[in-house]
Amino acid sequence: MQSALRHFSLRVRLLVLSTVLVAILAATTIYVTAKLAANSRAVAHVTELAKLINLAHEVQVAFGEYRYWVTDLAVSFLSQSEQNAKDSLLRLTSKLDEFGRARPQLATDLKKELAQFELYAMRAVEQYTDDRRVVGNTMLARARQHSIVIEKRLSQAASDLNDEAAAERAEVIADVTETTRVILLTALVGRQGAQALFGVREDAAVVARHRAGAGQQV
Repeated sequence: MQSALRHFSLRVRLLVLSTVLVAILAATTIYVTAKLAANSRAVAHVTELAKLINLAHEVQVAFGEYRYWVTDLAVSFLSQSEQNAKDSLLRLTSKLDEFGRARPQLATDLKKELAQFELYAMRAVEQYTDDRRVVGNTMLARARQHSIVIEKRLSQAASDLNDEAAAERAEVIADVTETTRVILLTALVGRQGAQALFGVREDAAVVARHRAGAGQQV
């Protein structure tokens, strides 16, 4: 850079080098600022995904508890089992409502499957109560089919969310690596530019001494 500028006057060389360095610094600052903002948003998104993954697991647990107490009610006819089934259904519904704020379509689909599960499970309880076990077994089998669908949908949702979070984290790491590389490259260019400016100043000092020596000779 310095040798290429020796063909120009000292003032032009100083102006060009200073302008280039300022432009590089400004561009790097804009780039780094944009990357930091993007990474900040990405980290916030990953945090939200982590919360959603935990919530999906909580829905799974709540559904498992509800299914357990409904099944227990079908075979025991205990009032405590009935109350536990009602309580666990309230918890499950609450978790699904919370999950629906982030994944409304999935939550709607799950609620439809849950309604069908509840319908056939309660019919099974009624049939068992009336001592019609064959029909009760049929109703419980139908309820189990909807239970399997719910479990699969929740497991798939948790898996998809994990994949999305992993991809987001990988992108953040890649951006940090790229930003670091740009900063180091800018520092290297800045160092070379500073050396070039220092060389211009040395040239200016040499010219000044030369002119001073020529004046003394005259």
